[in-house]
Amino acid sequence: MKSEYPFLSKAPIVEAVLEIRTTPAASWDNNIVTAKAKEYFADTYFFEDENMLEQTFQFRPPPAEPLNISKIEWNGLRLTSQDKTEILKVMRDSYVFSRLKPYMGWDKFKERALQEWNVYRDIAGRQNIKRIGIRFINRIEFTNDELPDL
Repeated sequence: MKSEYPFLSKAPIVEAVLEIRTTPAASWDNNIVTAKAKEYFADTYFFEDENMLEQTFQFRPPPAEPLNISKIEWNGLRLTSQDKTEILKVMRDSYVFSRLKPYMGWDKFKERALQEWNVYRDIAGRQNIKRIGIRFINRIEFTNDELPDL
C-alpha cells in the first residue's frame, strides 16, 4: 500500500543527496570523461574539476629525515546547474546528485537523480554498486524561548 504524503511548501530540507559508490572505473582520463560529460551537460551545468589530495607521512628514527609525499590528482567533475539548485559529482568511484532548496518532493528528486545516474553510467561505464546513500539536510529555525530547558 502506497502512502500519500502532502507536499510541504515550506519544507525544512535545504539539501537532498543521493550518493552511489561504485567499483572504480577502469579508465578515468580527464579529457575523455570531460568530453563525454559535455556531450550531455554542456548547456545545463557549469563544470569544475574535482581533485584528490593524497598525503603520506613516514616518521623514521634519527638520523634519517621524515618522509613526506604529497600527490594531487584529478578525480572527476563537479557540475552545478545554472540556477544553482542541482549539483552533480561525476567521480571515478562515485556518483552524487544533490538538490538544494527549494526541494520539490521525493518523486521529482528520485526522477532527476536516476536520470543523471543513467548518464553517469554512460560516461564512467557500468561498474558494480558498492553502496547507496540518501540523506536530507534540514534547517529548522527556532528561538531559545521555543525550546524547553533540559
